[in-house]
Amino acid sequence: MSDWLFIGLFVALVILLLLTLFGFAVYSGIFSEVVVSAGLPPIGNITVAYKFQVGPYGDCGRLFTESCSISPKMCSIAVYYDNPHTAE
Repeated sequence: MSDWLFIGLFVALVILLLLTLFGFAVYSGIFSEVVVSAGLPPIGNITVAYKFQVGPYGDCGRLFTESCSISPKMCSIAVYYDNPHTAE
């Protein structure tokens, strides 16, 4: 009788594992359709202002603070580029 109990528990665990994997696949979007379309961008008229600096990242805080003080009500973003030939 105990052999049937172990076999039943093993089968139940395998079924739970398969259901978990299937649930993860559904949650991650493997079975959903991908819709690709072209059209106008969601951003209307946009003005971009930027500051450029070559050097270590430690000096970028001053530029970011300066750009935020020029237009405090605008959104700000910083983009850092690395030169793969000189970056460590």
